[in-house]
Amino acid sequence: MKNVEKHLVGWLSVCLLLCSFPVWAQGDAGDYLTIVGMVKDKQNKKALENVNVSVHGSNIGTVTNAEGEFALKIKKTEASRELEISHIGYVNNHISLEKETPSKLTVWLTPHANLLNEVVVFAENPRMIVEKAISKIPLNYSDKRDMLTGFYRETVQKGRRYIGISEAVIDVSKTAYTNRNTNHDKVRVVKGRRLLSQKASDIFRARSG
Repeated sequence: MKNVEKHLVGWLSVCLLLCSFPVWAQGDAGDYLTIVGMVKDKQNKKALENVNVSVHGSNIGTVTNAEGEFALKIKKTEASRELEISHIGYVNNHISLEKETPSKLTVWLTPHANLLNEVVVFAENPRMIVEKAISKIPLNYSDKRDMLTGFYRETVQKGRRYIGISEAVIDVSKTAYTNRNTNHDKVRVVKGRRLLSQKASDIFRARSG
């Protein structure tokens, strides 16, 4: 009986290890590919969190999780077949997505320090600072209605895993600063997506107070 248990534990360990490796896979049958990989620091070999991974020249992208892993679904007919990986403090990396791309996609980023010029801070009268800020309102804020484009992201974490991600590109119609009535402000969702964990234990449950 003990030998059987040992064999079962061994097989489960192998399965878990295989599932943890990044792969280049057919995410959906048909016109889509799912790219799965990991981003690491080239010097200390540690996984990097919140790294931007996008298809170069498009609005398709995602970020790495706490373990440095990412998954990105793209169309096979996507004209741009190159991944752009970027993170603050690192040199951008570009990965060509060809048929010979290895199934275990690991991306290495090289640290790059941006040295800033010396900044000298002087103490000043707080009232004078506020008065200057108020005087520059006409220069810093529009006196006409503006149409702004923004990006929205909401994540839900369970432990160190992301079990829910919502993203959207939005258009915001903003009234002029001189118009103190904000009832005419509008928001329109241009494009959005929502990814939820498929595990039954990760189902969201609302609690009543």
